[in-house]
Amino acid sequence: MKIHLPFHILFLVFLPILTEAQNSSGIRNSIDSIFQFQQRLPLQAVTLLN
Repeated sequence: MKIHLPFHILFLVFLPILTEAQNSSGIRNSIDSIFQFQQRLPLQAVTLLN
């Protein structure tokens, strides 16, 4: 179960980003959102672990 949990979290977090990227006109918005996600990832991981 510990192996599957991170994949589910990544899937749940990336799914809105991918759908938002498809809705928006440009690829640049998806790139910016992915960079913002990478910057937010440590904070989310800490809050999830706590």
